[in-house]
Amino acid sequence: MPTPERRPVYSVGATTIRPMESRDPALAARVPVLGDRPRLRLLCLALRIPLPADNGDSMRVLGLLRSLAACHDVELVCVRRPETDDDAVEMLEGWLAGGLRVFAPHAPPHPGRRATLRRWAKALAQGDPTWLRAHWNREVAGHLSQIQESYDAVVFLDNAVTIYWPSIRVTAPFLVDVHNVAGWSGGQALASGRRTPARLLRSSLDTWLMRRSERRSIGTMEGVVVTSDEEARRLSALYGITADAVVPSAIDLPHGPLRAIGAGTVGWLGGHGYQPNRDGLLRFVAEAWKPLGRAGYRLLVAGAEPPAEILALKHVEGVEILGYVEDVDVFLSGLDVAVVPLWAGAGVKLKTVTFLGAGIPLVATSVGIEGTGVIDGVHALIRESPPDLAAGLQELLVDSVLAERIGSNGRSLAVQRLTWPCVGAEFVAVVERIAESRARPSHGDRHR
Repeated sequence: MPTPERRPVYSVGATTIRPMESRDPALAARVPVLGDRPRLRLLCLALRIPLPADNGDSMRVLGLLRSLAACHDVELVCVRRPETDDDAVEMLEGWLAGGLRVFAPHAPPHPGRRATLRRWAKALAQGDPTWLRAHWNREVAGHLSQIQESYDAVVFLDNAVTIYWPSIRVTAPFLVDVHNVAGWSGGQALASGRRTPARLLRSSLDTWLMRRSERRSIGTMEGVVVTSDEEARRLSALYGITADAVVPSAIDLPHGPLRAIGAGTVGWLGGHGYQPNRDGLLRFVAEAWKPLGRAGYRLLVAGAEPPAEILALKHVEGVEILGYVEDVDVFLSGLDVAVVPLWAGAGVKLKTVTFLGAGIPLVATSVGIEGTGVIDGVHALIRESPPDLAAGLQELLVDSVLAERIGSNGRSLAVQRLTWPCVGAEFVAVVERIAESRARPSHGDRHR
């Protein structure tokens, strides 16, 4: 089969997957070149197969995986998703010289109070949060415990998949890519969320379990990668663990700006399964959108499986709920400006990077631009309250000169810092450095 960088452009799920060599020679020069270095044999783990790449986690996993596979022999172990078709599996197999092991997902947890109590009892006994235990797959754990082959490193492509680290008997350095410090995010959500006493108790307990689990699992790793400097500080403050590298999330850069100048459209993009996304959108629409809607502007909301509370927003003037979009580039090409209304969450937001890379003028909160290097008034407008976000959008919609400058600067920032050719090279270098350490201690905690 052809190597990954020679494959054609694919549209899989909600993202367009382009060849690793960009049409931009300056970007292509940043793709890792192996030279005289030996090819490493890497065992990579993901919680779920990253295709379709229809959310931020799967897009990051796919980008990191492609970067490693361009230089080294990668074997991936993961669980299949219902929405993953055979063509996507075949494409992924073609990229991975080491092979692909995909396991069937387990049935969803049984509903009911008794089943819920059993899940909580098991979570407490095993020291993991309930949502993480729900992803644990017996067949994956069994497979990992039986592996006898030699690897140069074991790479956990997200911190949730470290739930399997006790099952692995391979003698090799372990490295984890921490998408976000979940123990910190859980505490942040507790402080800002509005919940009933019962839900607050469950969330508090889950956060305590998450911190206990993260401290234990991340503490076993010889290499730890985070997505932003802020995340590195949180990891250190919560667990006393020092990150080895900061590798932001990135995109496959569109070959040109995609903006629809003067269309009067505002774009929102995100996964509705992520509570901060839903809360942010609902708050923005409730507190600030209506004047813009009455003025004739449209808010296009893209994201798969919107829940009832999001679907109800279609009754607000100017709001259109698109649901799942087959091709993000097509969606982006219909936008004049974009908004990222987030007041909780951590790490680099791929929705933000996507808007920047497409050259779409952006208004976002400081949470929304974390880790990107965005400067207020240069690459985007940073506004903290819903009314101020709306005012920023209005400013960009009526001032074409400002909007053009912001969009152009945002795209330049993405080109320089936030594309997979450059970000992927950083991740590959960290993995190579950790693999060279060779020796791996027992599963004791590593606090630096």
